[in-house]
Amino acid sequence: MSDVICEDGQLVFIDGGRREALLDISRLMLDNRSRYPMQVMPDGKTGITRLLLGLMEKHGEISCGKDFFPFYLLDILVISSLIRTSAPLKVLEIGATSGILSYHLAVLMGKLNRDSLLCCVSNVAGNGSKNQWLDRVSMVEEPPNLSMLISDYDATQLQTGNFDLVILNGTDWFDKPYETVREAERLVKKTGTVLCHTKDAPLLESSFKLVFPERREYGISPQEIILAVNDPETAWKQDKPPVLDEEMPKLLQEIRRIVRPGCRPDEVRPFIREIDRCADLAVKYFDTDRKAELIRLKGAALDYLLNIGKETESYYRNELVKIL
Repeated sequence: MSDVICEDGQLVFIDGGRREALLDISRLMLDNRSRYPMQVMPDGKTGITRLLLGLMEKHGEISCGKDFFPFYLLDILVISSLIRTSAPLKVLEIGATSGILSYHLAVLMGKLNRDSLLCCVSNVAGNGSKNQWLDRVSMVEEPPNLSMLISDYDATQLQTGNFDLVILNGTDWFDKPYETVREAERLVKKTGTVLCHTKDAPLLESSFKLVFPERREYGISPQEIILAVNDPETAWKQDKPPVLDEEMPKLLQEIRRIVRPGCRPDEVRPFIREIDRCADLAVKYFDTDRKAELIRLKGAALDYLLNIGKETESYYRNELVKIL
């Protein structure tokens, strides 16, 4: 059973033998860049401790008694992102139908910087639906700038790279989980943070792990987990091994060698598998340019393979050579 405890001035996540410090309360007066005071109060609690405890006490009222621990853990992860700067931040919640997480986010953002923007996305609207967003957000006493967007989760039409923090609220139902995770990937800034709370949503969890192979995981139960990614693009580009830089020229050279009149299908098939392997590496290490190049190459190679021995072979061979 996982838990968060206060130990040596830190909020520490515990899961079996694993221990991870999430927030160093003792250093908040030095690390805090937000507008919220972090000094120790007369009762011995810091401002952040009082804020978290207040949210825990309020959670039962706004969520009809639902378990607070996942939201408490999310609150800590969100705070660790929000205190990095004094500038207003843009936060996006995808899956805001219940309004419970929206309430938590609005309270935290309103306290840390009221000039920040919280944009919440739901795919349903109206009093006859299950959308309770307005009822719960209206309970926030000092909200940040708020907006509600009614949209498909996988196609919000919002500006690319516009949000410092994107949260996928997997307690809502995502019809297209993989496409929704890719939408979150598109919307977050290169140096931003993506959080994903999944509950009884194995496809959402596996989709997140596929899109973000480098991540942190916080297990709550076998059916519930929070996933986190910081600096999703820049960190991976720094860690990217030189595999593609070394192997791509060799692959292209070999394909040029075999693409000739009289080429056999069994000569082409191994290279299509090799293209797939390189494309998987490009996805893993967020090499979007190389990934697009490999996708075009595979399409042209497949067209050529399917037309070997036909009247159209020379046309598709020339199309493949153009890409090479």
